[in-house]
Amino acid sequence: MDGEVLAGTVREILAFRPEDGRVVLRVEGAGSGGRPQTVVAPRTQLVPGARAVFRGRWQTRDHLGRHFVADRVEVGLPAERSEIVRFLASGLFPGIGYRRAELLAARFGADLWEVVRRDPGRLREAGIGPKTAETLRRTLAETEAAWATLRRLQAAGADPVIARLLLETFGPEAPSRLDQDPYALVGLVPGFGFGLADRLGRGRPELAPARRAAWVVHLLQRAAEEEGHCYLPFAELLRRAGGSFTQEKLAAAVREGIASGRVRYEAKAGGRLYLMSLYQAEAAVAQKLTQRLAGFEAAQVEGREAALKLLGAAPVGALTGGPGVGKTRLVAELLGRPELRGRRVLLAAPTGRAAKRLEAAARRPAFTLHRLLEYEPETGRFRRGPESPLEADLLVVDEVSMLDITLAERLLAALGPETRLLLVGDPAQIPSVGPGNLLGDLLASGAVPAARLTEIQRQAADSGIVANAYRVLAGEPPVGDRPDFAVVEAPSAGAVADRVAELVSERIPRLLGFRPGQGVQVLAAKYAGPAGVDRLNERLQALINPAGPDTPELVWKGRRFRPGDRVIQQVNAYPKGVANGEVGRVVRVDPEASELQVRFETAFGPWTVTYRGLELDQLDLAYALTIHKSQGSDYPAVVVVAVRDHLPMLDRRLLYTAITRARRLCLVVAEAGVLAGVVGAEQNRHRFTALAERLQARPQAPSPGTNGPFPTRNLLAKNSLE
Repeated sequence: MDGEVLAGTVREILAFRPEDGRVVLRVEGAGSGGRPQTVVAPRTQLVPGARAVFRGRWQTRDHLGRHFVADRVEVGLPAERSEIVRFLASGLFPGIGYRRAELLAARFGADLWEVVRRDPGRLREAGIGPKTAETLRRTLAETEAAWATLRRLQAAGADPVIARLLLETFGPEAPSRLDQDPYALVGLVPGFGFGLADRLGRGRPELAPARRAAWVVHLLQRAAEEEGHCYLPFAELLRRAGGSFTQEKLAAAVREGIASGRVRYEAKAGGRLYLMSLYQAEAAVAQKLTQRLAGFEAAQVEGREAALKLLGAAPVGALTGGPGVGKTRLVAELLGRPELRGRRVLLAAPTGRAAKRLEAAARRPAFTLHRLLEYEPETGRFRRGPESPLEADLLVVDEVSMLDITLAERLLAALGPETRLLLVGDPAQIPSVGPGNLLGDLLASGAVPAARLTEIQRQAADSGIVANAYRVLAGEPPVGDRPDFAVVEAPSAGAVADRVAELVSERIPRLLGFRPGQGVQVLAAKYAGPAGVDRLNERLQALINPAGPDTPELVWKGRRFRPGDRVIQQVNAYPKGVANGEVGRVVRVDPEASELQVRFETAFGPWTVTYRGLELDQLDLAYALTIHKSQGSDYPAVVVVAVRDHLPMLDRRLLYTAITRARRLCLVVAEAGVLAGVVGAEQNRHRFTALAERLQARPQAPSPGTNGPFPTRNLLAKNSLE
């Protein structure tokens, strides 16, 4: 493997880094005269006393000074007495302190590890009782399993974080699971994809059936992650498999996936094939909602008075409507009712920006759903659930169109039995990035009480933003006939980028009295292309916050950060107090230390966060954002980019969502002829979901986890799977 090598003994753990699964160590380098070195390495059972060979590179541009960044680690048990003592007393082995470690090292020396593995009863010779001896044997087995797992995954080029997830799932069995059948892990362990399994299982013909089953899981995963489908019909799965499978071979692969427990088959609507996890989430959401609504009439009403009456009593209710109809105002009216005085009310939204908006409107604290449910990034689990439900009489969740089926299931699982739930959203906006179409399915089912507001409020009646949003929904191109809305056309994508740069850096700031870079958000459908988010960010940064001889600049993986830059947090980082989607401004840059500070205006006031080294992966420039990233936010002024090479992703719903992000001014800058195509095209982004059908069936108990029989012939014949 290319790179430099550092061998030595771990002396001290300096810090854990949960955001990237790494640990900062003090290592006594072999052959370095005992001089300690600082090492940043993958976090896998590295404790004081362990011998390790680190492969990577030396680095100085970090707050740690000169240190070694390890991409790969080979770990072994210590052989020298002093190292054995340090290793045993590191805290890794329960019941073994410094005194007992010395006794064990003195009695057995380098033979200790073989004794622990094969004959732990002999540890009585050093005064260790049977219970402690068994704990030591089990811990050693777990530690060696962790090291073996890390070695196997590193050899396949995998992220070390996957090793930790594998060990959390399978414990000491992880290495044998990797060796026996890596394809069986696709779909069971987050991040363990088909490509990694193929690298680990290559050249083993006996795994061919498992490989086919993993390919089916892979296709279903891609459909869920990239397009939001909860399931695929068999015919659609066959189409996506391309020439890789005949119908018969794909059917055999599906049966193997079903037998593995990772795929669920339903003999309905042409035959549905689910990832088991998504089937369970969809079925659980239907069952939990049905239980909560038992005995309550699921009326569908329109108008404010009817909405107040229905939603004030419903155990679960949905409040919907487009821009300008007063959804937030109605929520505030509900919360101000006498019957809620002194009651416990919680407010939440899927993103930090949406939570901040809800908090400002309701004048109550609001949380992101992940924070409300106490998500643990280290384990991927939520603390709140059936065993520790939320303590509330009413929970209001805004921007529900962003809520995917998996998070919806976790939310419902965390509700107390008497907690009422109010879901607020606009079904015309784009659905969640993750799988499902929650709000749309709830409304389509007719099984959930729902109130729809349609009357545009007086203060919004003259808004060009509101009027053009509804025009787009109706399939008509937007028109610039009001002071707060304009359409600008250009002959090419490059010319669109030119106009956007001019508008954002000069014309809009003059018109609205803003400083350049303040109050204006550019939105586009895609990252790529001359008018995509990446190129626009580079261009707008150069105009609004240019480099200068005295301006510090930190270059990280092709991105340049300077003081004053507008940036976005790309992932949830709750230990830092910042959520995915929060937008802030760089206030300090230290290029030598690879460190910068960002000031965020959070729901709880200004908050400054420091990013060092790999933490910089969490940030990106935010002069331009994708429309999906903007969902749940609003801005004083929005510039929407519409170019031909963003089709067909840029469709009517995406354009509608972008327009409704603007508060004071919206400008659509479009390549000539594109807008008519965007609003006139058939809206064919159907998601394969069955939540509406399940709600209509009113399930009172969870569906059984077993699969029905998969058909053996005529798979594509009409109704053959029913």
